[in-house]
Amino acid sequence: DDINIFLKRTYSPRKRAAFTLAEVLITLGIIGVVAAMTMPTLITNHQKEVTAKRLEQTYSILSQAMTRAQADHGDVSSWGFVASTPIDPDNQDQQRNELIKNFLNYIVPYLKLSSDPVYDADITKFGYQNPYHTKSGATYTLRNVCLVELANGVSLFVTMNWNYDNQIFSTPLIYVDINAQKGPNVAGRDLFLFYFDGIYNMKLQPWGATYSTDVNREKCSKEEGDEGSNNLHCTSLIMKSGWRITDDYPW
Repeated sequence: DDINIFLKRTYSPRKRAAFTLAEVLITLGIIGVVAAMTMPTLITNHQKEVTAKRLEQTYSILSQAMTRAQADHGDVSSWGFVASTPIDPDNQDQQRNELIKNFLNYIVPYLKLSSDPVYDADITKFGYQNPYHTKSGATYTLRNVCLVELANGVSLFVTMNWNYDNQIFSTPLIYVDINAQKGPNVAGRDLFLFYFDGIYNMKLQPWGATYSTDVNREKCSKEEGDEGSNNLHCTSLIMKSGWRITDDYPW
């Protein structure tokens, strides 16, 4: 009898503590609110990280190609491309295309491409949106470009910079769309700009490199987006930040 009493006291089933349905619903609701508050930040931070990494990778790919091309074929001045070329008003489109070809003929062999370059391309026929947009919603149209699609999914739009004041083609411009045909197609978000400085240091530069970081940040902002090229200063801002998109970046 004493053993039976001991067993009953020791092993008798007891009620287990359990959450009520109301408590479960409240907990799930709290989790949902926290997730709703944190997920946008996590997604944005991930997008920034991917953007900066792909932009840095593209800069490295292009810089290495240009370095190898000059090592094999001599200084850029011997390529048939001459910086500060006077514009022929009666033949400017063909002249621009020839300058682009003379420049790219030396670069393309050192790039891994998914397709052959397309000169004087209407990029909308290849699934790209044109015009692009600035952060303020203003349009930014790409014209007279050569389409170069890299094997890593990044697209390049190569053209010549036109100096209206001096009426010269001054330097090659390389627009970088880090996600090709995908959106949002906004300068400073997935569209960036480099140029090849064929006058002073013979290397690839981010647009806005000669300006201070403060000026780059100002021009990268949404408020300056009505002037299309201003948001392209974001390229230099990211590079000067160590290929990072910082918390104060005007995303």
